[in-house]
Amino acid sequence: MTGAAGPLPPAAWSTVRFGAGAGAAAGVPVLVGWRSADGAGRACARLLVCRAVPGRGPVRPAAGGVPDVHLWADPDGGPDGRWAEFADVLVARTALPPGAARRRAAALLARHPGSLVAVVPHTAAGCVVAVRGAPVAWCGGPGGPPSRPPVPPCLVGSVLHAWLVAGGPPGAVRAVLPGTPARAALR
Repeated sequence: MTGAAGPLPPAAWSTVRFGAGAGAAAGVPVLVGWRSADGAGRACARLLVCRAVPGRGPVRPAAGGVPDVHLWADPDGGPDGRWAEFADVLVARTALPPGAARRRAAALLARHPGSLVAVVPHTAAGCVVAVRGAPVAWCGGPGGPPSRPPVPPCLVGSVLHAWLVAGGPPGAVRAVLPGTPARAALR
């Protein structure tokens, strides 16, 4: 996996902040930053959510609120594999076929009871995201237009984690896409 600042580390502290909503079609600007022993980086994304969820009514992200800070880690080892035991978001690095990715994401949450989100890239140009307490895994689609690289799975997991802890329903998330939100929208 790589980000704007080069290869992404196997574990990092991530900070996610939602900007002012730009409308359902344009998406909500999101700024994600991470820090690890290997360095730091920053990326911008757009969160697409549906306008309403049955039984919950209108959906609006918490813009301008307190940023969500959490730990994401690769559960498959490496020198920082031990961080998976403490991670809020688990991010596997090996892409699997969609069905196997769904099973792997669910198994990761079962094995790590302290984690809220598990992300597994799949071979159909996206990733599967399992959310604790949700009946089915959420499946992220392609990263966006072919001219833009897809959003790395760790950023998808971080954005969804922030959405959930801000009170957003998992069923409202449609996609996490690359984006370049205006700085003013994130202040």
